[in-house]
Amino acid sequence: MTRRRVGLAGLLVVLAGSALAGLGQFREVIGTGGASRGEAVVVDADGTSFVAGDFQADATSPVLPFISRYDAWGLLQWTLTQFGTSGSTGYGSAALAVALLPVSGTVYDVLVGGRVWSGTTTGLDAFLARLGADGTPIWMVVNQQPGWDEAIHAIAVAKSGAIWAAGRWESGGYGQPWVDRFDGSGTPQVPPIVLTDFNNTENAALGLAVDASGSVYVAGVRAELGNGYDAFLTKITPGSVQQWTITFDGGVGSTDFATSVAVAPGGDLVVVGGAFGPGTRTDSLIARVSAGGSVLWARTLDGGEKDDDWATACAIASDGTIYVTGGVDRATGVFSDIWLATLDTGGNVLSELDRNYGGNYVDRGLGLALGPAGRVWVVGEITDASNVRRMILTEYMPVSAPSTAPVVVEGVAAMPNPFRPRSGGPQDAAGITFRTVPAGAAVRVYTLRGTLVADLVDTDADGIIVWNGKDLNGDDAVSGIYAYVVKATTW
Repeated sequence: MTRRRVGLAGLLVVLAGSALAGLGQFREVIGTGGASRGEAVVVDADGTSFVAGDFQADATSPVLPFISRYDAWGLLQWTLTQFGTSGSTGYGSAALAVALLPVSGTVYDVLVGGRVWSGTTTGLDAFLARLGADGTPIWMVVNQQPGWDEAIHAIAVAKSGAIWAAGRWESGGYGQPWVDRFDGSGTPQVPPIVLTDFNNTENAALGLAVDASGSVYVAGVRAELGNGYDAFLTKITPGSVQQWTITFDGGVGSTDFATSVAVAPGGDLVVVGGAFGPGTRTDSLIARVSAGGSVLWARTLDGGEKDDDWATACAIASDGTIYVTGGVDRATGVFSDIWLATLDTGGNVLSELDRNYGGNYVDRGLGLALGPAGRVWVVGEITDASNVRRMILTEYMPVSAPSTAPVVVEGVAAMPNPFRPRSGGPQDAAGITFRTVPAGAAVRVYTLRGTLVADLVDTDADGIIVWNGKDLNGDDAVSGIYAYVVKATTW
């Protein structure tokens, strides 16, 4: 009996997008069918992501809050929009926050909060909903204050299972930041905590985090009468006592704000937002604060053009690396690009990435989540070449350090792997070269869903086959992971 080798030879990583600090753009999802925006994202241990935002089918349709689930390969599983009785075509409903609520073991439910239009009498009301991971509604709480508009901007879950929400009450241009705590059934456990030491003007709680001890940290914006706005960070004890508040002030009359806060390993806080930079309008603000309220360092980042830059969300890896997303203005005539940066524990910038999607309006990241195996998710909004607002969800994955050693599986070597065309680095090449291929053998490249991408044959029997990174139509293959199969006889 003659034995011939037939089998799966391995996996290829193609990174056709941008790279950042050891991360390559893996996949992205862009909204279709109307105007949309992604506000927040959370990722489970398997890489399943949940995105919260708003959607409007056309200019005459209501603005609706939505939450969508994507599997670990970026495929849409379900979308839910039923959070209110109706919508508004103007400043309307939106899902602004999302979090996972552990149930038992690896089982979890999903929490989503935001604002929902309940009619002309009550206007916009804050809502908090609990869903099963399959999208099944469990309960929803709506906070209706006649004459006020309310919204939940952030959600966090304590180790005890307590659900914390933070947001804003607003009426006639006057807003108050507040925090509330709920149990797993949606029942408030304390009266809403209205943050003190705030002037009765435009204030809002925008970011929220809970540390291992159960202390709560709230980030947002507070008005200074006649002196613009300051970013603030407030600590609330597990007993619901407001312990301290610090502010970041870019100068008299400046507009400064904090949008997100995260707890670092060791208990420090990282808060991000925007701060006024003299001569350059608003710059991205990033600061590290101790649990006692001492500012350890604070810095601003300027995109270079005299327009606004701002950080909107942050997350911290187990090694202390700080990830920040937002918008940055790099070019004249373009409002902003989506921006993603990494910083070390001392606030030194490790790398920055920004990208424009062809429109002349705002591209920006609004939500950020760290997932398994070092992967990073960014959600936000872009304007396409037609200046239509679109939700965008981008996933980045770790890229191995460049190596001269090829990947060898079943005796067939493939390099470079990962392959990053037109990057100008060690992983750039004319294509992926398969070496030591048996004479007369063929290589087929597939997506992980089984779609044939390339069909290659060793026509000159030199044991080498090159895939140029293009699909069967001659187009560049999109970023992703591909399987390749080698067969020593004809197919």
